[in-house]
Amino acid sequence: MVESEGTRFGHHTAERHNDTNAPFKQGQNDALSRLRRIAAADEEATEYAQAWQAEPGDELVGRFISWSEGTTKRGERHRIAIVENEAGQRIAVWAFYTVLKAKLEEANPQPGEMILIQRGKDRESNKDNGGKPRTYRDYRVAVDRHEG
Repeated sequence: MVESEGTRFGHHTAERHNDTNAPFKQGQNDALSRLRRIAAADEEATEYAQAWQAEPGDELVGRFISWSEGTTKRGERHRIAIVENEAGQRIAVWAFYTVLKAKLEEANPQPGEMILIQRGKDRESNKDNGGKPRTYRDYRVAVDRHEG
């Protein structure tokens, strides 16, 4: 058995072949080629993405590329939305804030769709936090599904 591992944003992928001497059938070669192209596109999408560090009032407009996953310095796993902005730069939007994560999941962007992510003001929640109001980051997410 042959096994190889690669790391991208702390995400491990493995490729396994039980018998490296067995030839692939024609259909398997085509499928393997497609899988390699998909993997290469995913690697390219995440390799050059810079983290979006938004301040209140900032917005990111661009084309949604793909979802990825990453691990923070504290070992927490989070989804990452990869967006190509209007200047052609790949931006990684880490969905570790509760509101941002929920809005991205609700919008459910698909590759190629135009997306707008806005960081709103910090707000206070009515949820009890030991008698103190909690502060959270507000976000808005919109997806244009009619882009041609």
